[in-house]
Order: sequence, then structure tokens, then C-alpha cells
Amino acid sequence: MTRTLADLYLAQGHVEEARDAYALLLCRFPHDEAVARGLKTSQARVTEAKKARLFTLKDEWKALARADRGSEAP
Repeated sequence: MTRTLADLYLAQGHVEEARDAYALLLCRFPHDEAVARGLKTSQARVTEAKKARLFTLKDEWKALARADRGSEAP
């Protein structure tokens, strides 16, 4: 694993792969500040992506609940 590959993952939006790569690199190079920054950035993006997915799922669930209520007999 190289920092170049981790940086590429992050640049291409593969945030979970980037996070994992930076975490591995930080174990190997614990004093590398650039790797630590990459890990922090990638983890923040993973968190943002998960939050966005949760909001999407919540909206889908609400739409399904509304549709289900609309199909019930009065």
C-alpha cells in the first residue's frame, strides 16, 4: 500500500478504501503527518457519505409510509 494509491482512492471518491489505506499506512508510518491528515479527511468523508445515505433512506421510508397510508381503505 502506498500513499499515492490512498490519495488516488480519495480523489476518485472511494472514501472507504482511502480510509482503510490511510489507516494501514499510519500503522506503518505513525509520524507521517500527511498520512494522518489523509486519514482524518477520508474518515470525515465516510461519515458524510453515511449521513447522506441515512437521510436518503429516511426520505424513502417516509414516502413508502405515505403511500401505504394512501392505499388503506377508510
